[in-house]
Amino acid sequence: LSDVENDGNHIELFLETFGAIDTTERKFGVPVNVKKDLTSFENAKLMIDELKTFGVDNISLRYKGWANGGLNATAPTRVKVEKAVGSKNEFVDLVEYAKEQGVKIYPDFDFVYVSNYASGDKFSPKNDVAKTIDNRSSVHRIYDPIFQTFMEDFSLIISPNKILGFWRDIENSYSKLGTGAISLGTLGSELNSDHTKEDSLNREDTK
Repeated sequence: LSDVENDGNHIELFLETFGAIDTTERKFGVPVNVKKDLTSFENAKLMIDELKTFGVDNISLRYKGWANGGLNATAPTRVKVEKAVGSKNEFVDLVEYAKEQGVKIYPDFDFVYVSNYASGDKFSPKNDVAKTIDNRSSVHRIYDPIFQTFMEDFSLIISPNKILGFWRDIENSYSKLGTGAISLGTLGSELNSDHTKEDSLNREDTK
């Protein structure tokens, strides 16, 4: 739950929900990596229904981890609905149902950080990642209060030069889903430079 506003007549709800997550299951005694849904497309419909019964009539739903591998997603260079959450048809059904209920859905893509990549997703760790001043691939770091230093979280920083190209890769296929809206992940929350020799950017350029 992100935020709730009540003007006395209408309750407005800004909701964030999560799709598929990587986890481990034992099959025949052997641990295997699988994807599990936290909120399936059918679950999202039920959430909308229940909120409506409580008088919440203005809902905005940000849906993370619904495509491209779930919460541990690949780069936004394609639109592949994560089957652990539901099929493409089920997603389209959710979008249509939400429209009927006056609910706005914002499917999330992160155009700034990528934590996973695979063959066939048109992402190149060599060419699509921002470079440090000594020509290393940039990795996102977060402050660890225990060690009192910045620690890598294993997310690569997408070059700002590549963001628009990534969007153009998915624009046509994404528009066919009919959402009419999108969540841009962490875009705008942080500014990253890129010291790639051919086309370097400082943070002001990125902005």
